This record gives sequence, C-alpha cells and structure tokens, in this order.
Amino acid sequence: MMNALSANRAMTPLEWIMLLTLSLVWGGSYFFVALAVTTLPPLTIVMCRVGIASLALWAFMRFTRQIMPRDGRVWIGFFIMGLLNNAIPFSLIVWGQTQISSGQASILNATTPIFTVIVAHLFTRDERMTMRHVLGTGLGFAGVVVLMGESVFGGVGDSLMAQAALLGAAISYAFSAVFGRRFRGMGVAPMQMGSQQSPLTPVGQYPSALAPPPVQSMLNAAGIAPAAASWGAPWQPVCGGAFNKSRGPPLAEKWAAIPDDVDVLLTHGPPLGHGDRCRRQGTPRAGCLDLLEAVTFRVKPRYHCFGHIHEGYGVTTDGTTTFVNASSCTVRGQCTNLPLVIDVERPAAAPGDGPPVAIT
Repeated sequence: MMNALSANRAMTPLEWIMLLTLSLVWGGSYFFVALAVTTLPPLTIVMCRVGIASLALWAFMRFTRQIMPRDGRVWIGFFIMGLLNNAIPFSLIVWGQTQISSGQASILNATTPIFTVIVAHLFTRDERMTMRHVLGTGLGFAGVVVLMGESVFGGVGDSLMAQAALLGAAISYAFSAVFGRRFRGMGVAPMQMGSQQSPLTPVGQYPSALAPPPVQSMLNAAGIAPAAASWGAPWQPVCGGAFNKSRGPPLAEKWAAIPDDVDVLLTHGPPLGHGDRCRRQGTPRAGCLDLLEAVTFRVKPRYHCFGHIHEGYGVTTDGTTTFVNASSCTVRGQCTNLPLVIDVERPAAAPGDGPPVAIT
C-alpha cells in the first residue's frame, strides 16, 4: 500500500497534461453517447465502447510485448475493477442519457471527485479528508457548472431516476479509484490493468437487440460526428422480397420512426409522386402515400434518396426537399444509369469546417 508521502505528492507537469487530456476525452464521450442513444440500445453502446477499447489496448500490449500476470488474485481484481469502472457506470450513464441531456450528465458525473474523497476517507488510512480536499473538489464541481451554464438545469427534477443513475455511476467510479490502488502493490502496470478490465466487463443484451446498427449510429459510437444527419430504412409497400409492409398503418408506423432533424433520408422505395412512375399496367405510380406525408409535412429533409422503381430514375423537388431516385439499372435490368452525386453542405457551416460531403 502506498505511504502517505507518495499518495499526497505534488503532480508533475506530465501528469497534469495527462489529466487534462483525459478530461477532454472523457467529457467528449457524453456528446457522442447522446448521439448514439437515439438509435442504439444502452447496453449495446456499452458493449461497443468496451469492445473497441479492449481491441486497442490488446494491440498496444502486444506491440510493447507486455506480459499479463498469471496470479488468480490479480484476475479476480480485474473482474471487480471491470464491474466498478466499466460495467456499472457505463450502463448507468448511457441509460441515464436516454432521458437527460449530455450537459446534465456531465455535471452529475463531475461529482465523482466528491464521492472519491468521501470513499477514500472511509476506506483508506492515508487519504483522510482535509479541508483542502473539500475546497478543491467543491471548486472543481462549481467550475463545471459555470462552464455548462444555467440552461442545463432546465430539466432538473423531471427525470429523477436518470439523474440518480448518473450519481450512482459517480459513486461506482469513486469505489473503483480506491479499489484500483491495490494493483500497484501486486506489481500490475496501469496498461495491464486497463487492457483486461474491459473484456471482463460482464455486459450482455438480448440477441434481438443486437441487430447491426445504422451507419450513423456506428459513427456516433466511434466518436465521429457526421457533417449532416442521415437516416435510412429498408421498408417498402408489399412488392415481393424482404422488408415488406402493407400500405396504411403498418407502413405509417415505420415512417413515424424517422427523426425530425434528418438532413438526408434514405429509403428503399419512393414516396408517392416523386420518382415513382411505373410502367406496370394498372399501377401508374408505385410510391408510398404515408412516406410522402411523413417527408413533406413533418421531416422535411434536404434530400430524400431512394431507388426500387427503376424507370423513375432522376431528380425532382417540391421546393423544400430534393427527391433523388438513384436506381442504377433500367427496368430491363441494364446497369446503364449514370451515378447521381449530390453535395450536402454542412448545416450552419463555420469557417474552416471543410468542403461539402459528396453522396453518390
């Protein structure tokens, strides 16, 4: 166990830089979680998060040729650390952010140092609570509140269970910080501890909830914020093949899931009246009326891209939305239609944001 001198020594400049970098990475995760929870189940996000981290850390361990300990006590410690530092807090944070904003989540998680001071005072002998600890953590928490602004308190009290979940995550982090001290006495390097607690995180989800997520959601979970919001669905009026739904309420229910703030909408087939003219006898137009109503009256995307009706290839507009039938083949199955390219400008682009995004 560390003595009082080592536990309370002054931090070096390198340690301050590492701490600030961690703060930026950790704080930014709340923004990307807020994007991912719109389309992914909470535990699926947790699995992706720890899974990607595990692969990266394992690769680093192999590159640096670090050998893992074989002591059974160390691996039991890894399992407990995975619970306290990953499984419990990640699950609580992601679930909580399905009901509260990322700003509120980050403020509630900023209570972690406060709980850490309390837990260390109760369960260690060399890190007793002092007035300097109390003032330091209090000022740090106040700083987070000032940076986030008073607007984040608009929904305080509306989702008490979600807010309690974020506080529970902070408490779990506090216990993990104190529990992790024992690994130094076992001769375990920080990278060894980090690389093994992630894969030992016992997080599961029902198989039906683990269907491949949309590309937008995978980008969000990976921390890549796209320039324009896109959303896609494979459903179509009954026409043979897969993803068929009857016209009327069954399809209207699917289109009701389209988010309101979509810039580029991708569907398999067209809405009624746009790129849906069909040569089939008795069916002059094959578009979906319910999809048209969702697009024109509620969503109003900048672009609606689709295919399916090959003879409807081309571009139309209603003045608000540009409808793009990008079928690559003719009605006879000949792949002669030229690719259609649209430039989607970044919303409220600022200087230095970069060029538009080309969608083919």
